[in-house]
Amino acid sequence: MNRIKTTTLSCACAIIILCTPLPSAASINTEDSRKGTVTMHKWASESRTAKASDRAHEKEIKFQLRKEKQITRLEHFIQLKLSHKSISNIHDSTDKWFWIWTISWGLGILLTIFSGAAIAATALGLVWFFSFAIGATALVMWLVKKFG
Repeated sequence: MNRIKTTTLSCACAIIILCTPLPSAASINTEDSRKGTVTMHKWASESRTAKASDRAHEKEIKFQLRKEKQITRLEHFIQLKLSHKSISNIHDSTDKWFWIWTISWGLGILLTIFSGAAIAATALGLVWFFSFAIGATALVMWLVKKFG
């Protein structure tokens, strides 16, 4: 799936960059002269604007090469970002403990916020205590499995 996202994004960037309009030189008509008198190469080299158009063409080439390098770097950056494993799979044995920890501590924090001081005197106190206890155990298990 990550490879599809990377390919789609790189193709979209390439299409956007390569389809941008670039200024182009006017076309040259060599058919009005006698055959063999004027060739495209000879006419272009004798033109007053030949040097300016050559410079403009060189700038266009450099611009295109620079954009191609940027696309290559962007593809590499995106590939690196997408290659990192995210914590999103609850069926993974390691990530299961992360989700247990997150959900149980979230429940404990919500109970603390909504119940306030009444937690210690009611049955919610036991739920609150066990949610933090299970969460702490799950945190330790996840850290051991992930980095141990």
